[in-house]
Amino acid sequence: MSTENKIVVWDVETTRLIERGGTSIERMEISVACALIFDFGDMKLEARDIMDRAERRVFWHEEVYPKRGECLDRLADLLSECKLHVAFNGIKFDMLVMKQHFMTPEAYKAACQRLYDPYEDLVKSIGSFSLASLLLTNGIQCKLGKGIDAPDLWDDKEYDELEEYCAADVDRLGKLVLQPSIRIPGYMMRLPMGTLAMLLDNMAVKDPPQVAVEAT
Repeated sequence: MSTENKIVVWDVETTRLIERGGTSIERMEISVACALIFDFGDMKLEARDIMDRAERRVFWHEEVYPKRGECLDRLADLLSECKLHVAFNGIKFDMLVMKQHFMTPEAYKAACQRLYDPYEDLVKSIGSFSLASLLLTNGIQCKLGKGIDAPDLWDDKEYDELEEYCAADVDRLGKLVLQPSIRIPGYMMRLPMGTLAMLLDNMAVKDPPQVAVEAT
């Protein structure tokens, strides 16, 4: 199946939390990763229809695969071949922990070039916001739990719950970035930053658009 016209929204959970002065992010292990895959040709549809038509895939740590899901190397292939992929805080976290699963440095570089990170976009434009706060402000159902609980689910072999948590995060992020603009917590404004709308006409956009203040 060709992936060159796919837009991938994804997230990872790790087997443990980041420790100060501990192992680098690049050497952390991923327990599970979930991906929501849109066809570029569907992007002119209503957001609800896009979500309904999306493909959902789950990728697991080697201790669990192949009993369930796919291996993480398959996610690496998808990210290096797709048209665009979206990860919240993907630049400084998700892509770093995924790095070890790419076959070559060239494949990793290709994936980095295809990454759109709405968190980084907002940080550069307005400030730092958690995914939970953005979901709440934009009327999207909040996260099922907290990321800090994911390692405990892994340790306890609660794989169904771990997958449900990760997949729910990805679905909620998908709904957020499919909006034409998003409300920013604490501000009376909507921004095109943080969404896919600004990228649809020109996938090579490098500079974020100017802030658009919403009239009250």
